[in-house]
Amino acid sequence: AGYKMSTKQLRTSITLGGMFSASIADNSMFAGATKVFVVYCFSDSWMGDRDGKELGYYFQGKRIIDAVLRDLPGLASTRLLVFGGCSAGGRGAMYNLDRVCTSLPNKDTICRGVLDAAWWVPDGGVLEKGAADGLGIWNASNRCIERRRQQNQKEHLCLFG
Repeated sequence: AGYKMSTKQLRTSITLGGMFSASIADNSMFAGATKVFVVYCFSDSWMGDRDGKELGYYFQGKRIIDAVLRDLPGLASTRLLVFGGCSAGGRGAMYNLDRVCTSLPNKDTICRGVLDAAWWVPDGGVLEKGAADGLGIWNASNRCIERRRQQNQKEHLCLFG
């Protein structure tokens, strides 16, 4: 019996390469940077803002991002923040990038996004239906969703970039 949408089986320590590497030879740009890797395990594209359970799960990805940034040491004195993700995490970074960048404690911090494999293509079918259903289940909102809501447009298309 495996766990769904859980960190219960996650190791306490992981080693990551690429932009997470501390080796100057492998990662000259970010080797000395403070890096945070947050495991994606809740299937809400980092948009969930729901109190309590929905369909038996907690969808609180937006709240997790807020908590990580709130508790990140030294954020107020950071000159550059690179915020990103890969695949579903990349889509979540895309949905939250504007909000994260405009809410940093130091307004002089340069904020950039790295979105790896974050692209969805509207299909007029299953993927779009899942996106539309997800917005309601997750209690999701961002500037794009609010703007489309005000204009009576399909909110779920915000999930496609």
